[in-house]
Amino acid sequence: TNASASELKKAYYKKARTCHPDKNPDDPDAQEKFQKLGHAYNVLSNPQLKTNYDKNGIDKDGSHSAMAEEKVDVSVFFNVMFGSELV
Repeated sequence: TNASASELKKAYYKKARTCHPDKNPDDPDAQEKFQKLGHAYNVLSNPQLKTNYDKNGIDKDGSHSAMAEEKVDVSVFFNVMFGSELV
């Protein structure tokens, strides 16, 4: 996509609030959906990972080779859980 970092973050926060497992206790797939969303946000918000994804796509096992050492930003998690002025 050609979304700015701000647009990407705002879209992520909105979607994360709706698909978070705590907001969907009756959905057995909610945790997996939330993790996939966090993974996608990590890739798209990191210029190096996004370039790698744009060039190589997803590995056969569904992972991104460059994502092996990447982790979800803890501040993003807390902003989603406890609210943020950014959204």
